[in-house]
Amino acid sequence: MPYRILESFFFSRLLESGVQDEMDFTTRRSVRITNFIAMVGAVVSIVFAIVEVFLYTSGKNSAVVSLLANLALSLLLAFVPFFNARNHRNIANVYLLVIAYLQIIVFSWIAGAKIAVHFWLFIACAGTYLVFDTISSRQRLVIVLFSVAVFFFVDIFFTDDKALYPIAPDVLVFSRSLNLLMLFVTLVGVNSIFYRQTASAEKLLARELKRSEELLLNILPVPIAKRLKSGERSIAEHYDDVTVMFADLVGFTPLAATLPPDRVIKILDSVFSTFDEIVHIHSLEKIKTIGDCYMVVGGMPERVSEHTEAVAQAALDMQYELMRLNKITGFPLELRIGLHIGPVVAGVIGSKKFTYDLWGDTVNTASRMESHGEAGRIHCTEEVFQRLNHLFPFQERGEIDIKGKGMMKTYFLGA
Repeated sequence: MPYRILESFFFSRLLESGVQDEMDFTTRRSVRITNFIAMVGAVVSIVFAIVEVFLYTSGKNSAVVSLLANLALSLLLAFVPFFNARNHRNIANVYLLVIAYLQIIVFSWIAGAKIAVHFWLFIACAGTYLVFDTISSRQRLVIVLFSVAVFFFVDIFFTDDKALYPIAPDVLVFSRSLNLLMLFVTLVGVNSIFYRQTASAEKLLARELKRSEELLLNILPVPIAKRLKSGERSIAEHYDDVTVMFADLVGFTPLAATLPPDRVIKILDSVFSTFDEIVHIHSLEKIKTIGDCYMVVGGMPERVSEHTEAVAQAALDMQYELMRLNKITGFPLELRIGLHIGPVVAGVIGSKKFTYDLWGDTVNTASRMESHGEAGRIHCTEEVFQRLNHLFPFQERGEIDIKGKGMMKTYFLGA
């Protein structure tokens, strides 16, 4: 590809002149295309200047005018990357367009329209939509219409008989062929830049979309995330029977006060990441963490029948894993866990930051089981005991006064 050919040599720095990391893809594309067109134009002018030197040394004194014009044009085009490098993008764009019009009119006046220099106006028309990204559609249309008007003006009025220095047929064929060839190279190069930039943007967009989906799934349950992606904005459901668990890290708050912040976060992340794995293994749903408290629910959003058993086993696994982590860290952390079963209302709230949460007396009671429990124990209501006493050992705690609930008969899961 022409763009890759130039990119492989010393032109690569010129191509990237003015391209900055903080620019968006449209701006980067605009700068690269502007630089590329200017560089190709300069190369064509230099090639023509070399041809004019040979013609001049062969006795064609008229070639000196075209020689000087080509040298001047190549020098003028070199300022385009210069302007871009100094963050004068709009100046570079307008400057390139003005130089293009002057080049077409001057060379058509010198040699006539048959050298096909005015065909470069096709680049002006196409480039208007790729380079002038900061102007309105109406302004782009004005540039295109003006370019078309210049094209027909040159084609009609700069005929061979009106050329300042008519050129020989063999030179005419060469000049016309070179102009059309470089026009083709420029079109292919511009398309190459456009394709590369677009493909790069699409890949980045795909990666960001995947990342955003992963972040959404980290915040919300999979079925809820899919419903939000499909366009639902109000998600609220009633569940007749779920199991809610609260697990609090006992002893973490005073420990955190003695440790540096990064150490505190590292410990908490290690513990909760381990809990996340346990929740995943038992097909449960982590709702949220509140400080050093971890909230889990079973039986939703997918309705399953054995959710209470799964939550109870997860609670036992969490206690075991915390003991294992304590041996590694040397910290005497314990879990105080509360379980309860019953109906809840669940839904998504928030417009800027989505939160999936539960509400209802079941949630409050599970929280009370945790706060009125004991460190290292799994505190359960009688409803949990009635459902699981044939599967797990329980220790009756008796009736205790639960804040906001009154006297309740409760149990500890495990011997």
